[in-house]
Amino acid sequence: MIPNDDRVVLKPIPPETKTKTGLIIPVEGQKVVLWEVVSIGPSSQECKTCKTKRDTKLEVGMLVLINENAGMDYEDEGEQFRIIRFSDIHAYDHKK
Repeated sequence: MIPNDDRVVLKPIPPETKTKTGLIIPVEGQKVVLWEVVSIGPSSQECKTCKTKRDTKLEVGMLVLINENAGMDYEDEGEQFRIIRFSDIHAYDHKK
C-alpha cells in the first residue's frame, strides 16, 4: 500500500511478553507503543506550510512513537496497519 501526500503506513511492534530476567508480562491491557514504518507518502519529507524540506529523513524500517489514537487502522491479509500523517510522529529511532 502506497500512502498519499504526507501520510505514512505503520505496522505495530507487539509489546514484550517477557522481561530480561525471564518474568512473564501479561499481554492483556498492554498497548502498542512502537510502530515500524512500512511505506512513506511522496510528500512526507516536505513541510507543506513552509515549503521546505524536513530535517527528519524518515525511512522504511524505522521505529516511531505516535499518539495512541492518531490515524486510521486497517487490515490487509490478516496483518494490522495504521495510516497516519507525518506530523503525528513524535519520535523515531533508526534501529530495528
